[in-house]
Amino acid sequence: MNPRVVAIVSEYLEDSMRETFADMGYNPPVKVVPYESFSTISEVYDEYARDVDGFLVSGPIAMAAIREGSHELARPMLAFETDLSSLYRTLLDLLIKDRGLDLSRVVYDYLIPVFDGCTADYFLNTMDSAENQRAYQRWSRSLTSDAIRELEPTIVGRLREMRERCELDVVVCQYSNIIPDLERAGVPYVYPVPRRSYLSGLMEHLFSLIELERIRASLPVCIGLVPKGYRRGEFDEEEAGRRSRELARAVGEFFRDNLLDCEPEADGAFCRVSTDVRVLQFLTEKGTVCKIATELADKVDFPFLVGYGVGVRYEYAVANSDAALREAARAGGSFIVNENGDMTGPLGCERRMVVENLPSGAAGRIARACHLNPATVNKVVAVTRLENTNKITAQELAGHLGSTVRNASRILFNLETGGYARQVSTGPGTKAKGRPVKVYEVMFEE
Repeated sequence: MNPRVVAIVSEYLEDSMRETFADMGYNPPVKVVPYESFSTISEVYDEYARDVDGFLVSGPIAMAAIREGSHELARPMLAFETDLSSLYRTLLDLLIKDRGLDLSRVVYDYLIPVFDGCTADYFLNTMDSAENQRAYQRWSRSLTSDAIRELEPTIVGRLREMRERCELDVVVCQYSNIIPDLERAGVPYVYPVPRRSYLSGLMEHLFSLIELERIRASLPVCIGLVPKGYRRGEFDEEEAGRRSRELARAVGEFFRDNLLDCEPEADGAFCRVSTDVRVLQFLTEKGTVCKIATELADKVDFPFLVGYGVGVRYEYAVANSDAALREAARAGGSFIVNENGDMTGPLGCERRMVVENLPSGAAGRIARACHLNPATVNKVVAVTRLENTNKITAQELAGHLGSTVRNASRILFNLETGGYARQVSTGPGTKAKGRPVKVYEVMFEE
């Protein structure tokens, strides 16, 4: 039997997707459920999350709307949308029906919020560009819940205006949820229905993700806690041991209160807890907060650090927990290092970053060219992704890294010297007579 999957689709797609998945013959059958708008789609997800293994969602923005919500359960999820070949095929079908079609009057709705151009002319001339594809992906990843709520009315409003000014003949529609609004406004449209072969491949991908998630849920996790200041020698080993035992007592009470079968152990200055990824997801709300730090803040009389490590074996989890603790000691807050070496933190902080462990070849090549540590390169990449821009100042970089402006300036200077950054402009300093602020463009993707 296959995993249990629910497809969350717009009301416009409900009937056709139900028929398509029924014909594909999955056992158990794929259940197709509709949503009314991006603002209510999270409720649909929560209604079915406990009873299924994974979700297909009609469109990346609908999936982003779900991920913006707070959910008790995290299930593997993929979005299906019209692929580029189907968008080209749809345009070709329109041209076959009307050889005199003016491509400057054919509008692609999904381009409207992202690019200056949104016509078939623009699509044909630019959307094969790797940079434009990356720009679209960065935009979709950066959407907030407020931006998602405004997306549909903004697109519909723009299309109505273009229709009223006689600037469009037809809309190639990817946002199927706006189709009822287009029909009411009398805006002609075509919707490129996803191909069955594409949906079949996506289902196989989802089944693989579900299986990987099942395996990952049982991976060992080490939670490490250490009194803050221990590494700097602010107190002796005896006091460190006392604080470690106090942490073990408080953590043990916290786990018992939450019905978690985990027993902390004091090991010298460290308190360690052995558990698995399921418990980690609960304790950090899927890598966003640190419940241990929050709950224990008033239960021990000294500051402490928390580091979560995931590994394919427990000894690797311990090593990753120690790496997370070192970053916590340097930057403050709590951190997670997963089995791939990716680091997330500080948890519960607006400047929380996911520092992906770049392939050793790429990170090493950049680091060697710029005389930097590979971990520093990874962090700069994480900052640019967090800010959704590859332009940054030393002041901004320092704020994210928790370092001095001088150190951030050195990093950017080294990247520039190594050919991975360039100065693109200057702006006024923070003081009336201060030096101009240099704006750098980092060029890792190139």
